[in-house]
Amino acid sequence: QRMHAPPAGMLLLTCNGRGRDFFGESHSDVGAVQRAFRADDPGTARAKGGRAMGPVDPSVPMAGFFAAGEIGPIGADSYLHGQTACIAMFREAADEPR
Repeated sequence: QRMHAPPAGMLLLTCNGRGRDFFGESHSDVGAVQRAFRADDPGTARAKGGRAMGPVDPSVPMAGFFAAGEIGPIGADSYLHGQTACIAMFREAADEPR
């Protein structure tokens, strides 16, 4: 991620088993992602802790939903995972072809 500019937006998909019962507080996944993409401190420092984020202190625009499982790769095969969080990052189109 450090090789790129911050994303223009993100979609966060989290397992419905995560949340208050799993972490002991609400909005843990969203807060960790928002801290990681704030512009004022290195992402590695922000993702490990810090202050709570709220609507008056946003980072990258984000939407998302809870799911009952997430499909993702392990090696060359796809599996159904549980208790996971997945992020899709959207970026502005590059000015020059790669």
